Amino acid sequence: MKALDASQAVLKAEARGLNFFYGKVQALHGLSLPIYDRCVTALIGPSGCGKTTFLRCLNRMHDLRSEEHTSELQSRGLISYAV
Repeated sequence: MKALDASQAVLKAEARGLNFFYGKVQALHGLSLPIYDRCVTALIGPSGCGKTTFLRCLNRMHDLRSEEHTSELQSRGLISYAV
């Protein structure tokens, strides 16, 4: 399979400035991450750094509760919400 160069990459989803709180404890701090179509994206890091929390936000598995967290996840045709 031929590798894509940056000019061919199509943005499929993007998180911009994502903040997430568990009560008063902030778990994610201004996370921004583009996700490109037909490219491998890996989330790596130590235990407790927020990898699963981010994935749960991306998959909308956390309930949106007023003023407990703010987020902006944008996607091209997949998801779009802002709190």
